Amino acid sequence: MQRKLKGILVLIVGVAFAWIVFREVKVIMSPAQDVYEVNCNELEQGMHVTGNIDYVYDCYATQTTENKRYGITVSTEEDTKRWYVFPAYGATKEETKLLTVEVNKGAYSIMDDIVEETWAYIDGDTDTFGTVTYPIDAKVWKLDSDLYELYYDWYGAEYREQAEEYFVPYKLIPVMDKNMLIVFGVMSVVFVIIGLAMLLWKDKKAATPAVESWDE
Repeated sequence: MQRKLKGILVLIVGVAFAWIVFREVKVIMSPAQDVYEVNCNELEQGMHVTGNIDYVYDCYATQTTENKRYGITVSTEEDTKRWYVFPAYGATKEETKLLTVEVNKGAYSIMDDIVEETWAYIDGDTDTFGTVTYPIDAKVWKLDSDLYELYYDWYGAEYREQAEEYFVPYKLIPVMDKNMLIVFGVMSVVFVIIGLAMLLWKDKKAATPAVESWDE
């Protein structure tokens, strides 16, 4: 019974990995829309978008984790993920909406350069922008509730009504790398096979030979 319970748990993990792969492949295979052409009011969960982000206002939220080794904290909190806000189109190209893009650590410097160039253009220090861009291949995902509040804090509590008018309740998450998809796919197959084997395996009990008495 204990082995069967473990088999069910392993099978559930395998199915979970398979679901992740299926979801990502479904997004990647769907037609991609340019993030600067799509109407932000029509964004939907799982939509596939691409484009080159070249105008970014700021980073309004970060995710941090503690670096531990053998259960002991060896460094303070590490910045592992950021959320930046950039202008996109609303119902018309004249209507500006504020859309969130999720960025991993490797792209921080690029995004910070875009923010710096954006504000140099806004402040009139330069008459050009777009010399630095961040290419995206992303899926649209619902924004977490805690990011809502961090966005409002960034925008300013006294302007919450205006912030709600411009804000888009979705974020853009990079689609999974193809190599990672392969890894997750292989893992799902392995876990499913192991789980099924644990559920279907039957113990073979050695047959006890019958003892007969002979009358001489």
